[in-house]
Order: sequence, then structure tokens, then C-alpha cells
Amino acid sequence: MTTAAAQDEITHLLTSLKTNGVKSVALTTLEGRSLGSTIVDAGPRFKLGALSAASLAIGTKAAGELVLGGLDQVHILASDGSLLLTAVGHKALLSVVLERGVDFTSVIRDMKRVVSQLGSLV
Repeated sequence: MTTAAAQDEITHLLTSLKTNGVKSVALTTLEGRSLGSTIVDAGPRFKLGALSAASLAIGTKAAGELVLGGLDQVHILASDGSLLLTAVGHKALLSVVLERGVDFTSVIRDMKRVVSQLGSLV
């Protein structure tokens, strides 16, 4: 359980990722339980958490089976947008939903910054 100050900092960090082209940002446990999100409605927030946790599990398994080393990120590219996932330590997962055509380089750079700051909060 996080303190109120830690929860405020998590919310601030997640919101800082909400730049042009970023639809939503969520921090979840590895099981998909929400720790913070820019999504207001519970239904989509729950779906993003569950699907992100499942995607991370599949990516981790694939990286291990193919002897690619530890998983760094999962990218899901679709016709109308994409989903970027990265682990936050061994306890949490950061998910960012992007509109089509967004520059991954800047988003990934910002995600790495936020992940390093979230590590001490979760």
C-alpha cells in the first residue's frame, strides 16, 4: 500500500507522460491491479491492466525461450495506435497507449525517466 504522498507522486509522474499523441498511461501490478492511471473510467482501466499484464507475461516467456536475455519492453503495433509496456522493478508495469504515428523515441526516453522515479515508490 502506498502513502498519500507517494500516490500523489505516482499520479504526477503518470500525468507527465501524457504528451501529444499519448492516449493513456497506467501503472499496474504484474497481475494487472491498478496502482495509478490517467484513465478515469474503471472499465477501460481494468482492461488495460489485464491486457498489459498478459502481454508482459507473453513477452517475458518469448524472450526467455528464444534466449534473448531479460525483457526490456513490449511494443504492440496496431493499425490505429500502439501500446508500449515496460517493467517497473519486479513489482509493477508501466503501460502507455499511443495514437498512430507518435514518435516512439521520445516516449521511450520519457518512460525510462518515469520508471527510474517510480522504482522507489512501488
